[in-house]
Order: sequence, then C-alpha cells, then structure tokens
Amino acid sequence: MTGSHPTRSRFAAALRPAAFGADPAGERMERIRRSPNFANGVFVNPVGARTGPSGSMLKFASTYFRKEERIRRAPAGAVPVHPTTVADLAAPPASGLRLTWMGHSSVLAEIDGRRVLFDPVWGQRCSPFSMVGPKRLHPVPVPLRELAPVVDVVVISHDHYDHLDMPTIRALVRGHAMFVVPLGVGAHLERWGVPADRMTELDWHESTEVAGLTLTATPARHFCGRGLRNTQHTLWASWVVAGPEHRVYHSGLELVSLCGGVPVLMDTDAHDRAVALTSHAPHLVASMMAARLEHAEAEHIRVSGQGLRDVTRIAAGEPALWSDILTANADAVADVLDGFAKDLERLIAVLRALPGTESEARRQAAADLQELLRRGNRGHARVPHKQRSQPAEYVAIPVAVPDQPGALARLFSTVGEAGVNIEDVRIEHSLDQPSGLVELLVESTSVAGVRRVLDANGWTMREKPLLVGDA
Repeated sequence: MTGSHPTRSRFAAALRPAAFGADPAGERMERIRRSPNFANGVFVNPVGARTGPSGSMLKFASTYFRKEERIRRAPAGAVPVHPTTVADLAAPPASGLRLTWMGHSSVLAEIDGRRVLFDPVWGQRCSPFSMVGPKRLHPVPVPLRELAPVVDVVVISHDHYDHLDMPTIRALVRGHAMFVVPLGVGAHLERWGVPADRMTELDWHESTEVAGLTLTATPARHFCGRGLRNTQHTLWASWVVAGPEHRVYHSGLELVSLCGGVPVLMDTDAHDRAVALTSHAPHLVASMMAARLEHAEAEHIRVSGQGLRDVTRIAAGEPALWSDILTANADAVADVLDGFAKDLERLIAVLRALPGTESEARRQAAADLQELLRRGNRGHARVPHKQRSQPAEYVAIPVAVPDQPGALARLFSTVGEAGVNIEDVRIEHSLDQPSGLVELLVESTSVAGVRRVLDANGWTMREKPLLVGDA
C-alpha cells in the first residue's frame, strides 16, 4: 500500500500556516481529476508554459530575495494615487461600465449596476510572512472596510500571493459578496472561512450567474501554488464577465494598460531577437559552463564559490521544457551565439598570447583582454536598475541557518520581532555542510536591534557585520 499516512497528513496540515491555504481533497479533488485540463496528476496549460521555478527551492529563494533582481521591479519614485471613496463609487457610471484600478491586478469593475472585484490584495506584502516578501508600493485607494459592503462578486484568477490574499478574503467574507474562483482554489477560501454556499469553482469554459452577471472561466497560460510543495492542483484562469449591456475580459495585457503601465509591444521577429539575447542564449551559455563540471575532479568542485553558483544557476532548468523553447526560437538564438562565439574565439587567442611572448605582444594581449572585460562592464551597466536620489547604506548580518525544513521561515519570523524590514537576502550553502549562511541586509540603523533579537533567540552570527553600499 502506498501514499501518505493519514494521521501524518492531518498533523502536517494542522502545522501548516493558514496563509498557505489548503490542498484540495475529497469530492473537490475527485472533480479536479475529472477535469479535461488535468493530466498526469497536475493541471496543464493549453500550450507549453513554465509551471514553477527552475532548480531547488533554496536556489529559488536566493534569486527571489536577491536585491539586484528585486529593485528592478520597484518604481523610481512615488506612485501617484487618486483617493477613491464610497461616495465616488455611489454615483453610477454614466455609460454603465467603469473600471477602477486598486493596485497590481486588483480591479473593481462596475458593470450594469453590479460591482465585481478582481484579485483583491489589500495586504502590505504578497507573502505568507509579515516581514518578508514583495511590499506594497503605494497606499490602497479605498479602505477595504468601506468597499466590502458594496461588492457583489469577488473573482480570483489564481492562487499566487499577489492575486489571492488571506487577510483580504477574510475581510471580504464579512460582506455579502459571492466568490467565484478557478477549480481547486475553493480549498483555500474554505480554510479561511468562506461558506460553501457563497463560493463557486469553475473549470475552463464553465459559467455561472451571479446578480444578473454571467461569469465564464477562460483558458490562460500560467501556473499555481502557495506552499513550498507546489502540487499544481489548483487551476488558473482569465475571466469574461457579461452583463445585460457590457462585457469585461480580465487578463494580462489589458490589466497592464489599465494600471497605467507601458506594455512592450513588438512584432514576432523583434520579440524572438529580444528573448534570444536576454533569456535563451544566456541559458545556453550557463548550461555550457555547467557542463564543464559534469566530469570535473571532485576536489575542484569543492572549492567552488558563489561566483560559480551565480554563473550556472539558470542551467538547472528543465531540459525538455528548454528544448521546446529553444527549438521554437532556434535561428534568433543561433545569431546571438554566433556573435558570442566570435568574441570567445578572440578571447582564447588573447589568453594564448599572454604567456611566453615578447613584451609588446603581451602588452597588446593584456590591453585586448581588458577591453573585453570593459565591454562586459558596459553591457552590465545597461541592465535596468532602480534609480535612487541618494545611495542607501545597508549592513549584511551573516547568520548560520541549519539545513532543515522551516529554518528560513523561523529566521524571518525572528527578525520580524524586531520590527525591521529585510532589504535583501543572500543565501550560500556549501556541499555536505549541515548549515548554510544567510546574509540579512538591513538598514545600518537597525543592526543593533536585529542582532539583539537574533542573539536572544539562539541564532549564530558573525561577530562583525559587513557594510554594503547600494550604488
């Protein structure tokens, strides 16, 4: 007999943080298994798409919290917000249709006298933890306690934290709204207190009627998951909401425009060249470097450091998935690699010329080498970064973290007790070691408080923090 032990499963579920939600079970899981969009134990996209981060969760966490990655997603200045009140919403739209952006993918659609709230997230962070994770970039336009009583329908696209927020759902359930969600997502809502008679779960192409509106779940390319174990048992969807006179389609590009963002629109050839340069060719270069390690001597591997991890990180992608991606864009990727190969051939010639040559030839080879490296510096400088009016100063506090489930979560929770925001996280973990090193970057004025709380909770730190400048 195979499968998880029921007592152990119930015990694990009891210990699971509420914000992680719940896995579908019972009749809900049986319905999922009957879905035409469920195959080989998971929900699948209508066409190929990535269904989770590449590599291990530890590697993903390092990338997720890496500051240079995170600051690219932050605006350079304050986000202008138009305060919206219930009084503003009380006046019906003259046309019968009005859309109000509430932040990220949260949109209030007023359609033919009814109000539909898409993907409401009113929390301060898109995360199961209060002190870690993407932070709100501007105040909410309208307090949730004022909006909840006037919402007729709450619609969720999928269960990622930036679209499904537990505190927000618990606040909205105090109103009278119905909840319409993709198949499987109801397990989360059920755990958070949404009654079964106020919730409808739909598969793609299924519809339901609420307050005179017809809501239809339509296919989308994405993936799902809230916990460390991503089971792909909850569906994702775009939505069509049809009233007597108007219709609304909720999906990616439309929301970018609605939210005041600037979609990058390009023709097929330009797109292929762009992703070949910025995504596909870098993956192959990382894979080729990582392939050098396959038969390398064990002693050589053991002296590897963070630089090698950084260069080869993306080589951990799924081969079958990347084979499909590269096959579809082969010509554009080959063009990028052709230029790379010419630079590499020149670099090899330069390196061969450095030892055992006349002084003038050596000087020229050294100059050529430096120019190649400067080109790398100039290219790296073009990668978008957040602009700051003044450089910020942070201190990295290195903490030894045991290689055990939940250790990172406990560390973040401990720092939260100090009321300090973690600006960045760097994670290093060496082969065969029982613990890793996590560097917590905090503002220099917060160091004493963080170290005091960490020490009081038994965490091991280096004696001297590391000063880090944010250029």
